[in-house]
Amino acid sequence: MAENSKIEWTDSSVNPIRARNRKASKTGHFCIHVSPGCANCYSERFQTRFGNPVRFAAQDASKVGMFLDEAALLMPLRWRKPRRIFWNSMTDLFGDWVPDDWIDRHLAVMALAPQHTFQILTKRPERMRAYMTDPGVAQRVYDQVCDLALTDARDITLVLIADPEHEPHAPPGRRIRLGVWPLPNVWLGVSVENQEWADRRRDDLAALAAAGWNTFVSYEPALGPIDWRGWEFLRWLISGGESGPKARPSHPDWHRAARDFCAAHGIPYFFKQWGSYAPARTDGIGFVTDDDDGSVTPAIHVARCRMRGDFCMARVGKSRAGRLLDGREWNEVPK
Repeated sequence: MAENSKIEWTDSSVNPIRARNRKASKTGHFCIHVSPGCANCYSERFQTRFGNPVRFAAQDASKVGMFLDEAALLMPLRWRKPRRIFWNSMTDLFGDWVPDDWIDRHLAVMALAPQHTFQILTKRPERMRAYMTDPGVAQRVYDQVCDLALTDARDITLVLIADPEHEPHAPPGRRIRLGVWPLPNVWLGVSVENQEWADRRRDDLAALAAAGWNTFVSYEPALGPIDWRGWEFLRWLISGGESGPKARPSHPDWHRAARDFCAAHGIPYFFKQWGSYAPARTDGIGFVTDDDDGSVTPAIHVARCRMRGDFCMARVGKSRAGRLLDGREWNEVPK
């Protein structure tokens, strides 16, 4: 758990979905790759450190036992000061290894902590849409809310939204109105990496936006250009390049296109990072130059960047690459 997250667009990350390695009896996380953006997953790299050396692949699912860490799940209820909380940064809440009742319990905690903003990011929007639009989900979630209020959140008073005139007579304490749906402090997001996967994931997220949910997208790692037409429903867009030992560079124009789309449609834009590669016009090893078609191509040995209106991407590391896009940071967040 990270009470103070290093992820630039959130404040804290909380990971209640855990995996216990059956052989080593160590606890880590588990997920399954679904698209090219997963190839260099940072969570997968961390698993050996946790004593859980598994691949994020279906064939390794039998090597772990999944469980819900209740202590981690309830952590946001102890935090009174408002913050942005990223749920399950190390896995996917809507993976098929997560049962519906675990998701119900997550949403119950979110309903009981309206002071926080909860961020959910998935590469499986089809399940997120099916779950969120299930006619019975709100009832299941509020059943869990009542259970938690009786056991783990006893300082909270539940108030029926249909009967506000009796609220002054309720016992003292934090008050949660029953029946609010969609939850206004919950943000549902998808990760996209290129045009193909943006197209595949857009319609499910658009349907949730139409149903009244706050929606956002994380375009990280940016692996190809995206035409953002059709994404006008978004409330937030984050973009960034990839970091890590096998990072793939992104083209600056891809991030500019995302930024300019947001500016044209009044959507807050957040540039998270360049990642391991940054734009450069210097000599060096391991540069990546843009091709005539606007793509980027790795080059093992490039003695000099092309200077005739072109640019190159130099592998300098995340810290040196920084977060400046066209000379400034872009830190816009929804109000």
